[in-house]
Amino acid sequence: MTLSPINIRLNDIRLYGHHGITPEEQAVGNHFIINLTMTIDAGIDDFDEDTLERTINYATAYSLINEEFTKPSATLENLAVRILKKLFTTFPPLKESHIEIKKINPPLSADCASASVEIGMQR
Repeated sequence: MTLSPINIRLNDIRLYGHHGITPEEQAVGNHFIINLTMTIDAGIDDFDEDTLERTINYATAYSLINEEFTKPSATLENLAVRILKKLFTTFPPLKESHIEIKKINPPLSADCASASVEIGMQR
């Protein structure tokens, strides 16, 4: 027996931050939703011991996201890449990760629920 790659997900993380190009966005801030998938490869025997050693602690992953989120970025791309780099530095088992960051009600002259960026990274 073998294991397929394991996906660990944090879904619909809701945060408020000051990310954007315009001075108004940076001053007033906005609501954001983040979805994160982290993929690890593991053998079937890697979980004989019920520990976090061969996996990813999603509470720690959330803390890292929140830490990077408090640093304003002009673009969502910059924010997403900073978060991914931090995750790969922190979690050696991480093989691949995808993050989606949605800005709710972006400041457009249109009826738009959100604007988002999705970026993937591999080790």
